[in-house]
Amino acid sequence: MSVTQTIERSIKLPIDCRPVAAENYHVTLVFLGLVEPGVQLEICRSMAQVTSPLFTVQFRQITHWKKPKVLCLTDSKANGALLNVVTQIKKSVEKLGVSVERRPFQAHLTVAKGVLRPHVDSVSRISWPVESFCLLESISVSSGVRYAIIQRWDF
Repeated sequence: MSVTQTIERSIKLPIDCRPVAAENYHVTLVFLGLVEPGVQLEICRSMAQVTSPLFTVQFRQITHWKKPKVLCLTDSKANGALLNVVTQIKKSVEKLGVSVERRPFQAHLTVAKGVLRPHVDSVSRISWPVESFCLLESISVSSGVRYAIIQRWDF
């Protein structure tokens, strides 16, 4: 069974929410915001230096974040390999003058938006094998947002 199928079978979403389309499932490692094309090119070049062994991210709980009104898969246990990748990316983009968030990294996968009254069940552990990471562009569409891959880097 694929990760997407596991997620969809494991979570009972509230009726009054907007489910995230499976093709939009992702874990944001570092949010870059809008960057100039020249800087984007330099970011892409620098990401080739990010290294990691293959690893698996575990999601063991469903979390409701009230302010953004989202329901996410999360885990209370930090994944060392994932944190190492995030640190490498942050350092690389900061060297290029791009500001990054200072909040501690919290791996999460958003599964629903517009969640006002969550019905949060427990969830069986969901394992997401990580073999690569991508630079994504968020594109506004009539149904919300779509993510387009600008470039992918394999580990």
